[in-house]
Amino acid sequence: MNKIAKPIALCTALAGMLTGCAVPGAFGDKVAPLEARLIQQLVSESCVLSRNYKKIQIQPDDVRVEGIRHGSFEGEHIAYIGVSNSNMNFKYIRHAALVACDSGYYVPSPTLIEMGNDPYAHVKHRHAEVPNTFEYKDIYKLSVQWDGYDEELNGSIRMIGNSRGTIVVHLPNGQGSCIGAVWTPPKISYGLSWTIRCPMKQAAGGSGPTHAQAINPGVTGESNPGNSNQISFVVGELE
Repeated sequence: MNKIAKPIALCTALAGMLTGCAVPGAFGDKVAPLEARLIQQLVSESCVLSRNYKKIQIQPDDVRVEGIRHGSFEGEHIAYIGVSNSNMNFKYIRHAALVACDSGYYVPSPTLIEMGNDPYAHVKHRHAEVPNTFEYKDIYKLSVQWDGYDEELNGSIRMIGNSRGTIVVHLPNGQGSCIGAVWTPPKISYGLSWTIRCPMKQAAGGSGPTHAQAINPGVTGESNPGNSNQISFVVGELE
């Protein structure tokens, strides 16, 4: 039994005998104790704090899980956490065994892999079922040309509000998905910028401009000239 499953199994076994099951660390009233414990373990495994130019390892009991909401992708959850005197977001996609600390890129999680999740699983945008304050916009298809791949790749892109968004590209032959972000730069006349990384391809990816101030069919983007892997894409119709 893995290091997460053991406390979960014990807590589940005692649930019928106890009015509650103690979970180390603090968590909000609406956060399930077992989910909080998993998040605490994932944060400890994947994230560090920076103090006085030093990296400090986070312990599970140091993590306060204050709330969880759905993210832009299917199965993605965003946890509001507190560590020491810092607050941040922690993102995870359980079925794809991926985690991201605060505003960082997604990386594989040994714990989620050990629990039987597949880091090569495709990640897809989630169609929002109800309106919410994060204002998830429509999802558009992407046609992608990527150095090293003869065939055209596919993916999708969507804005969240008016100044940021998410992007995903699916690699062929079971190589997983590449995940990234879209945002409005300080000088909006430059157009939206984008960046993307592939967790299971040794962090391959790229970044560059879109030459557009909004995501609509026909908008194009390409890597900055210095990127080792040149990427270009065209926004297609609604997904």
